[in-house]
Amino acid sequence: MKKASYLIVLILSLFPGHALVSQTTVQERVVTLRSQLTVEEKIDILCAKAPSVPRLNIPSYD
Repeated sequence: MKKASYLIVLILSLFPGHALVSQTTVQERVVTLRSQLTVEEKIDILCAKAPSVPRLNIPSYD
């Protein structure tokens, strides 16, 4: 029973680090996409109905 408790604690301690890596990846992706968008594309995204940006694989939305 004691070994099982230690094993569970060990396994659970591995998960929080994964969330930080994932968050950093999302932030890096946002910065990269933002730098690749043209001024016209950035303005279009501000509208309620935005067209897609196929070259960056961004879908359209309402």
